[in-house]
Amino acid sequence: MERDNNLIPDVDERIELWSAIWRQLQSAQYNEEAEWLKDEVDLTYAERKNDIKITTEMMKKQLRRNPNLKAPAPDGQQVF
Repeated sequence: MERDNNLIPDVDERIELWSAIWRQLQSAQYNEEAEWLKDEVDLTYAERKNDIKITTEMMKKQLRRNPNLKAPAPDGQQVF
């Protein structure tokens, strides 16, 4: 089958590609005691504890910017 390289792959092809990648990642063996991994965990924790606090006012401000009744996002949520 000939294919135009400018076209976006169809959904089934993308699902097949990413499913194969995910299966490989899930079955991968790695050294849980590696120093770099411990460093990454420490960095991630440090970043998380400094996360921004989201207030009700911040949410209201952002929601006012979003147009009402547009097609839902991949999460299925619409703005009202």
